[in-house]
Amino acid sequence: MPAVLICGALIGLVFIRSVAELATAYGALVLGKAAAFGVLMYLAALNSRRYAPGVAAGEAGAVRSFRRTAGAEWSVLAAVLVATALMTALYAPAHLEGAFGSHLLEPHTDQAPSPSSPGATSPIESPPDKAR
Repeated sequence: MPAVLICGALIGLVFIRSVAELATAYGALVLGKAAAFGVLMYLAALNSRRYAPGVAAGEAGAVRSFRRTAGAEWSVLAAVLVATALMTALYAPAHLEGAFGSHLLEPHTDQAPSPSSPGATSPIESPPDKAR
């Protein structure tokens, strides 16, 4: 898990360039994911250190607690996956808005190339073959 923490922190530093960006929807999701990661690490440590020895000894109370805590881990993990999906599908840091599809836009416009633009082709037809 240290690799996940390190990679997440590095990506956060790249995408969140200022503290003010934490006030955006993307920043809120980053903070939520970081908090959820902390909760996951706590629950994992709790299971590993406190309940696993009792489960190994066959204590019924420890087994119940282990299952309850493992269920909580899965719930938090599902929330992290939903937050990740929202981050990648709906939000981006302000300085990256449009950066991932900008090669599809005509220079100096915010519109996709029209079929009447020079050199533009429709998605169905291919450009003329120059070998003819």
